[in-house]
Amino acid sequence: MMKIKHLLLLSLLFVSFLELSAQCFMDRHSTDARDSWVSCTATMNPNPERGQSHWLMYDFGNSYMLTTTHLWNSNQFSETNQGINNYAIDYSMDGISWTTLGEFTLAEAPGSSFYEGEEGPDFGGVAAQFVLITALTNHGGSCYSFGEIRINLDSSVVPVELVDFSGQCDSNRNEIRLEWTTAAEISNAYYIVERSPDFNHWSEVSRVDSKGDSLSETYYDYSDKNPIKGKSYYRLTQVNLDGSKKELEVITVNCISSLQSVEFSPNPFSEKIFVRVSSDRDEVMEFKLYSSLGQEVFTQNVIAIRGENEIVLEPTGLNVGQYFITVKQGNTVVRKKLVYINQ
Repeated sequence: MMKIKHLLLLSLLFVSFLELSAQCFMDRHSTDARDSWVSCTATMNPNPERGQSHWLMYDFGNSYMLTTTHLWNSNQFSETNQGINNYAIDYSMDGISWTTLGEFTLAEAPGSSFYEGEEGPDFGGVAAQFVLITALTNHGGSCYSFGEIRINLDSSVVPVELVDFSGQCDSNRNEIRLEWTTAAEISNAYYIVERSPDFNHWSEVSRVDSKGDSLSETYYDYSDKNPIKGKSYYRLTQVNLDGSKKELEVITVNCISSLQSVEFSPNPFSEKIFVRVSSDRDEVMEFKLYSSLGQEVFTQNVIAIRGENEIVLEPTGLNVGQYFITVKQGNTVVRKKLVYINQ
């Protein structure tokens, strides 16, 4: 028999709430068989890679950042050998695509009302709506049984991880296209795009709905068809489902700038970065490469000419991983993400 338990949010804890009988201490677990999940017949696992198995899935109803855990095994007197021994934990945002946290071991419960469980694995702040526990072995019983899991939340994690935010004028200087990319979104409702001529007086120009919870890169764009001539500022703010908000980034866009379009290739790169950039004047361009921690690891100045420019950058001494490259000409800065691979 399989159960899907829905966890309740209590302060900063998710608890699969089970009625405790004759208990005075929160962490002590009942010896009543009704306070346990029991499976005597294997069924198809929500994670297809697990096949026919004994499993228990928790649905939080929303995605959250998960951290440390505490587990209680089946504590029914004389039947504690049904408790799970080796088990696997998978987590998911949608209940379809699963990521494995690992395989772990849970000690047999003593069958005592003084049983307080044990510390379990640490999720490390991953985002998930579903947690799947699959029993791999038990302690020798004919069925598989489990008591309870408590999962703590990381309340300090920002719901949106912004990768980049950039803006460029079109060739006629009558439209500004804003683009931004997120690496993760949790419980995000929408974005507010604001514009200012002087960094002090702001007006809202658009609201862009979130594309939903995600642990992969998500792309957004907005075109301001009535931009401020010359220099202007754009502010991107993220609004949570509960109405709270956080300012993400402010960028400067100058529609009298010479920097028009920039393309970096290949991405990922291994030795050289080929840059194609369009300019409407002869002016120095400054290229800088930053590590994912914000450390500048490469810089090069190039004298660009009016029209199309093809530039080759050859940074050295890089470690494999993610980098951010910026090109600045005049008052305009374009920022993009690149990945370095050592071939």
